[in-house]
Amino acid sequence: MEENEVVMEEGAKKGSVKKIIIAVVAIVAVIAIIVGIVNAVRPSPEKTVKQFLKNIENKKASKIVDQMDIVGLAAWSACDGDYEDFNDKYDEYKEELEDLDDDEIDEEIEAMVEQLDDGFEDIEKIKVEIKKMKKAKKVKDAKNLYKVNTKFKTTVTTDDDTDRETSTVDFYVMKKSGKYYIVGMDTKSGDGIDLF
Repeated sequence: MEENEVVMEEGAKKGSVKKIIIAVVAIVAVIAIIVGIVNAVRPSPEKTVKQFLKNIENKKASKIVDQMDIVGLAAWSACDGDYEDFNDKYDEYKEELEDLDDDEIDEEIEAMVEQLDDGFEDIEKIKVEIKKMKKAKKVKDAKNLYKVNTKFKTTVTTDDDTDRETSTVDFYVMKKSGKYYIVGMDTKSGDGIDLF
């Protein structure tokens, strides 16, 4: 009888070990799925640029403007390539913006949307195809500023004709409050994107 008890204990131990291994594998799989979902929905400079180009393709003027940081656009422009001044310029322009009335700011944003809508009016269709996008690089000496080098092909169709252009553009993206916003574009080759 003792031999049977020993055999049953060994069988029970093997069954328990097998259940533990299955449980551990299941937990690891669940963790991997959760990490994958978090990474898929978490914002990034690259996703911001992709969405920005998609909004251009769909001629969504208000969404394009929503993806830009107005203060950041002014700061980036004022830096003129000297990005170590970006944060100081940003703070300076942000302070100036605080002096403006909310209605004035809303009017300025609405004017940008209208200007884009006017530009899209004569365009029948825009197709934007990303050919290559490099991983975002943090801009040296500029807090929360990233550069995303992107090569893309645009096909713009109007009533008269179709224009095709391949451009390489450095998109400058700023992280603010956990989100990323376009603050500048530097065309390296081709016509790039001229929004305003």
